[in-house]
Amino acid sequence: MTKKNKIGVFIFILLIIFLFTKAQTSKKIYSSDMQYSVYAQTYVYSELLCVFSYMDCWHHGKIYLYDEKEKKVIESLFADVTESYETVNWFGNKVAFKSIDIKIPNDFWDLPRPLIKKSLNKNETNNIDPQVEEVIPKYKLSESEIYFASKRIHESFSKKDSITIEYITQFLKRDSIKVSITHALEDDVEIFYLKGDDKQDFFYNPETYNGLKIRKKSDYYNVKENCYEFNIEGISHNSIYIKKLCYVNDEKGMSLLEIHLLVGD
Repeated sequence: MTKKNKIGVFIFILLIIFLFTKAQTSKKIYSSDMQYSVYAQTYVYSELLCVFSYMDCWHHGKIYLYDEKEKKVIESLFADVTESYETVNWFGNKVAFKSIDIKIPNDFWDLPRPLIKKSLNKNETNNIDPQVEEVIPKYKLSESEIYFASKRIHESFSKKDSITIEYITQFLKRDSIKVSITHALEDDVEIFYLKGDDKQDFFYNPETYNGLKIRKKSDYYNVKENCYEFNIEGISHNSIYIKKLCYVNDEKGMSLLEIHLLVGD
């Protein structure tokens, strides 16, 4: 290799290193007790691409989970859309993200210490044991239980993955599950019930229940009481989406109670 070629290779390596260095750091989003935070850092190449882009641009980089007490990074991951870190969801001793753009093994990160429950009485604040998690009354569902069940059921609905469908059978314990279908251009609501083998068949054989309509992904949104509500933007023609999933928790355990669907006519 000539001296000129060596210089060229050296410059190329320096350029690659420069493009993949951190460019900007976002503001931190803190947990309710200020023990933890999440933030994002973008790459130089991503910032340059967005400068010359004529359309909306998403920044590539890394998302970090930071321990404010120990002053260290606990977890991190590469993300194609670093802006998605704003969809962070804190609960118990776990943290997850509502955005489907963030892929975490097992769907969540474990926190080394549980979140500290806030006391309604200011005089009792100092009496809270930070190592004691909130005790959930019998039959009450936690946000994390609803979130993870809804995530798996949504994946089974939109992907028709046999392994995931087998997993969600634990949430199909009720004798019947109510399905409500709302049409985007109509006010009427169709209602039918899934019983027996139909409960699994609804996920294994979507064409039996949807006709020619295509099942599409919804965006993860928010837990409300014992239901999980999905965000649906840009409804496509001849498509069907999950709008809401509701649950009940009794002696048999957590089970799906209602499925609310939205059809794009």
